[in-house]
Amino acid sequence: MGESRIKLVPFKEEHIANTVEWVNDEEIIRLIDRSSEVVTLEGCNDWFENIEKDDAKVMFAILTSDGLHIGNCGLFEVSERSKKAKLWIYIGDKSLWGKGLGREALQELLDYGFNKMSLNKIYLYVVANNTRAQNLYESAGFVKEGEFKEDTFLGGEFMDTVYYGILKEKYKKRSS
Repeated sequence: MGESRIKLVPFKEEHIANTVEWVNDEEIIRLIDRSSEVVTLEGCNDWFENIEKDDAKVMFAILTSDGLHIGNCGLFEVSERSKKAKLWIYIGDKSLWGKGLGREALQELLDYGFNKMSLNKIYLYVVANNTRAQNLYESAGFVKEGEFKEDTFLGGEFMDTVYYGILKEKYKKRSS
């Protein structure tokens, strides 16, 4: 497969400015199912401080191999008892969409969750109209486990949400 074009690094204060820009972008908001309320630099700083204190959250900045911050990802709702976590990921630099960098970051994050955190299951929710993300998750081995009708309100309309999961056993088989 060649050398990785991305690396995941712990999210730090230096990544906040780009994040504020991305989470206020209308196109990104609709894809990641985030409220359209404007996020300020102050609000993002508070959010980051809370994440740092929360053991049930692991967050990374996605960097290119030359150090450019292009997106974020993480594992939230980490359950030690159930050995599972909720995954989220986005490439915020839209000029790099469709270049396979999200796929590489997803693989790194799955590897971290299953191998470093010893999770048994990683799951996620995706807005049903985000077919590009669904194709990415399915190609990585995620299985559609359910759909929630009119589950989220985005852009003035109710949208369905799709629930995906992948088990460690399936991930291990795919990556060996």
